[in-house]
Amino acid sequence: MKIIILNHQERFSPRVALEINTLSQNGHDVSALMWCRDHKKFSVLYKEKNGIPIKWIVIKSSKGSSKIIFALPSLYKEIWKSLKNERLDVVHCTHFFLLPISIFLTKKKKYKVIYDAYERYAADIADYYFPFFKNIMKKIIETIENLLLKMVDGIITISSPQEILEKRYKKYCNNVAILYNVPSLTPII
Repeated sequence: MKIIILNHQERFSPRVALEINTLSQNGHDVSALMWCRDHKKFSVLYKEKNGIPIKWIVIKSSKGSSKIIFALPSLYKEIWKSLKNERLDVVHCTHFFLLPISIFLTKKKKYKVIYDAYERYAADIADYYFPFFKNIMKKIIETIENLLLKMVDGIITISSPQEILEKRYKKYCNNVAILYNVPSLTPII
């Protein structure tokens, strides 16, 4: 199976790195498309990490600011250009901001999309990017996320007290799996 990991930053979270290692070890053809927000860093970024090919999209954007929204149309356009001629089976989306383009790709190209919800996105994004409007933004983000969740083929989430995240996601998608956050005993990507 050919899988592309859409990643929203210059590094993989440890959890996603472990997922990539597991997929590769099980014979899947895994590559990544990553967003570099600082063109000065691009010259030192790797093109391959532990045998995983990486494509980069370099679009300037601030981190930790609601201004990121203004970079998303350019990011989506570049992701489309980069993947429109690819033959893939699965788009593995690692962030809420990448979910719209992931779903667009799956509708146009007939890929499957897996949403890797390893954060509490509505609450976390509202707190992080919109601190002054966090309550209303949480409702808006959660509503958008709920609509998009109905269009994905599967969701991976983290364990939570009383499995509230799993229950929440199962309202919108029948194919939900929990991956427990545990440290790796060996070095990861």
